This record gives sequence, structure tokens and C-alpha cells, in this order.
Amino acid sequence: MQRFGDALNLNVHFHTLAIDGLYVADDGGNLEFRRVGPHSDAEVARVAERVSRGVVRLLERRGLGPQMSADESDALAQSQPLLAELYGASFSGLVAAGPRAGARLC
Repeated sequence: MQRFGDALNLNVHFHTLAIDGLYVADDGGNLEFRRVGPHSDAEVARVAERVSRGVVRLLERRGLGPQMSADESDALAQSQPLLAELYGASFSGLVAAGPRAGARLC
């Protein structure tokens, strides 16, 4: 997991290497690589819908449903307001503090 971008801004992301197929063992135990084609739009939509439902259920179990205000749901802003402000500026590509606070980063 990488936490910063090339401008040292907060940019949490993963670098991933994935193969475009799978290995299948034959009767002798030898592995053969089998390429798989690209996913269809329907397959991608099905996965996105399933992930979306799971995230909604997780948020609701944690009491973070749509009825909660943004102020109530942001534990970091409540416990560490300065850090939350710095993260928000970094995500938005803005200068966080000083005379240029709020300006866009170059």
C-alpha cells in the first residue's frame, strides 16, 4: 500500500500485479496457464452492485447510515480536527496552511 503521491500528497492506493488468466493442473499435476478474456459489462456491473450492497450493510451495522450527519460520522474530525483538515486539503489538492491556504497546488 502506498500512502502518498509523487507530490507528497495524501493518496492512499495499491500497486497490484494481476495475471489475465488462471493455472489449471492436469492429471499429472502439471500446471497449464489458461488465458481468460476481458470481463463483460454485465459481469462488472454485477460485481459493482454486490460490493455496493456490502458497503451499505457494513456502514449500517456501524451506525453510519444515511440518517447520520457528516459531522457525526467523521470520527477523525471529532478526535483530530487539525489532522482531518490537513487530510481534506491534501485529497482536494489544496494548500492546507499558511498564507496560500486554500489555493490550488501547482
